[in-house]
Amino acid sequence: MARRQTTGHARTTGKGFTASGMGMSLKWRVSPTTMASSYAGWWQYTRLRLSTALRQVGDQAVVFMRMAHPWTNRTGDAEAGLRAEVSDNGNTLTLVLSHSVYYGVYLENRWGGKWGVLPMTVERFANQAMTAMQGVLT
Repeated sequence: MARRQTTGHARTTGKGFTASGMGMSLKWRVSPTTMASSYAGWWQYTRLRLSTALRQVGDQAVVFMRMAHPWTNRTGDAEAGLRAEVSDNGNTLTLVLSHSVYYGVYLENRWGGKWGVLPMTVERFANQAMTAMQGVLT
C-alpha cells in the first residue's frame, strides 16, 4: 500500500488535531486532567448509586428472610438477627446476608441445610440484585 504524503499544512476542523508535513500534534478540547477528574467524580457517583441499589435489595431480602425462615421461632433472636449489609472494599461491592446470633451457623448448616434461610434468599434475590445494578449502569 502506497504511503500518502501531505504537502503544506493540513488542518482538520472539528477533529481536535492538526497535521503539518509528516508530524502530528494534538490539541485537546478538554484537558486530560479535567477528563480524569470528571471520570473520578462520575465513578464516585455511580459507586454510590450501585451501593444504594444493593442496599435496597438487601432490605427486601431481610424482610423475606424474616417471613420465610423455615425454623420455629422460639425467642425471636435469630429472626431479629438476620442482616443484609453492603461491603465496599474499594474495588468490590458485596451484598452480605448473615445471622447475628452465634447459633445461626447451625440453623444454616445442620441437617443438610434443612433450616437454612440464606441459600433460598440468595437464590431468590440474585437476579434482582443484578437487574438493580444493570439499571444503574444503563
